[in-house]
Amino acid sequence: MILSISFFTFANKKDMRPISCFLFGLSLLTIGGCGGGNVHSQLVEVDSLILSEQHDSAYHLIMLLDKEAITNIEDQSHYQLLMTQISLLVGRPLTSDSQLDSAINYYQQTDNKERLADAYYYKGIGTYTANDALQSMTYLKKAEEMAETGGSLRQRYKIAECISFVNNINGKYDLALNYAKKALQLSKMINNKRWLVDAYYRVGDSYSHTGMSDSAMYYFSKMEPYMQEMSKEERPYMLSNLALAYMDKDQKKAKTLIQEALSYKETTRALEYLSEILYNEGNEEESYQLLKRALTVNDLTPKDNIIHNLLEYDIEHGNTDKVCEQVNEIIAIKDSIINKVKNDTIKDLQTRYDHQVAMNAAHERTIWWQRSIGILLVTILLVTIYAIRYRNKLKLKLKNRQIKINQYISQLNELESKKLQADLQISSLQDDKEKDCQEIISLKNQKSEADEEIQQLKKTIKDLSGQEISKIRIGYELLSDVEDNKCVRNWPTENYEAFLAYYDTINHDFLRSVAKKYKNLTPQNVFYLVLKNMKKSKDEIATIFGISKESLRSIEFRLNKKANSVYVSPS
Repeated sequence: MILSISFFTFANKKDMRPISCFLFGLSLLTIGGCGGGNVHSQLVEVDSLILSEQHDSAYHLIMLLDKEAITNIEDQSHYQLLMTQISLLVGRPLTSDSQLDSAINYYQQTDNKERLADAYYYKGIGTYTANDALQSMTYLKKAEEMAETGGSLRQRYKIAECISFVNNINGKYDLALNYAKKALQLSKMINNKRWLVDAYYRVGDSYSHTGMSDSAMYYFSKMEPYMQEMSKEERPYMLSNLALAYMDKDQKKAKTLIQEALSYKETTRALEYLSEILYNEGNEEESYQLLKRALTVNDLTPKDNIIHNLLEYDIEHGNTDKVCEQVNEIIAIKDSIINKVKNDTIKDLQTRYDHQVAMNAAHERTIWWQRSIGILLVTILLVTIYAIRYRNKLKLKLKNRQIKINQYISQLNELESKKLQADLQISSLQDDKEKDCQEIISLKNQKSEADEEIQQLKKTIKDLSGQEISKIRIGYELLSDVEDNKCVRNWPTENYEAFLAYYDTINHDFLRSVAKKYKNLTPQNVFYLVLKNMKKSKDEIATIFGISKESLRSIEFRLNKKANSVYVSPS
């Protein structure tokens, strides 16, 4: 946060750099998370460290994470979001935003609007640093839309603050003022005094640009009571920012504020502002020396304005040797800017090309789906025919079970009849309760026993009806172990039967051909043939059975002995 404030607070009003918004936004980044499992817990810990502004610890922790262990798509998206965020916070931004694009694609398909808002927010910051203010505002407005319905107050504050900043930089001062006021209102609701300082400055700066100097000074004065809430690292930057606001109104107060800022730490902008005040007071030599000191401060603040002022001073005083040195520095800065523009142009070209490739692929998929509609109708018809045939075969397999079910249903009907008769008898005996009290009690007991037996029989019928479905469901779960080549040496026979029951639902023709080709096969024999049908290699089959490849020959030999002498493959 300190680094971000150093860029934001000391940017000249007429010469704000794109990196300012980028690093300013970083000071406000917050997201939520949920845990469960080791990876979940570590991601939540990173999230917690970021919220408590322990950025170096958060970066260290996330770099220790094993990316290969993050297999859940939700955890992957959360990781990509946090990685983008903490990399920006520690000043090591990722060279590619493909991770963030992947997270955006995932959150667009979920109801997690808060995470989607954060992803759009970071994307907006990234596109702004790439000098694409229009695209940046598009993403920031999307983030605002998501945050309004599914975001926290903290999230809405940081988005409003950044939108105000971007509008201010691009000369949209009315909009900048509206969003600055919104950020101020949110910071009061959150009761974050450090954010109040930023918000008051943003409102005052917006009023200053619109020519309402009295209102601007009113809000600038509101900053001062909260200065002590800021850390010693942050205070010099905000004091310099406040001094800049007073430069044209009250240079004496501005000088006092800058001197207070320098008592904490020397910064480029503080020295530059103090140099300007001293120059206006007639202390040109002292002003010149302060500018030279400002050049030596390593806080990543652009030095081009300072070099320009030194160059003017040296020209006026005939220091031609120094003029040549400073001209060379200006040329170097210009070349650096040109190279950055070229690099950004190349990056933009690649981004647009990738976008076009994606659009073409989407178009091809649309055509494919249109062509598939006709095929789908035919497939549905074929599947329906197959389902009818399969159902008939299944009825044969369930015949014995159905007989038992019918028997239970018959008993159930008899009990229902007894229950009905008991109800009728109870009704007829109600007029003579005293005489037939014992008989009524007896009939009620019969009715209660019948109800219990009915419930038990219904449960038995339900259990018998669901056994086959349960077995198929177990087989479906075992399929994933087989696909991952896990060893099945310890499988009980029920597992082989469950697996084959499920496989029969997805490849009935194959198992039918096996039944015709072989005789007296065990479930393990059929399982071996299924593995071959699944295109498993000998090494994979050996791994799954937990045996050597030499033992596979023995299995093949036994299967060949069980094969029918005459076999015609199914059409």
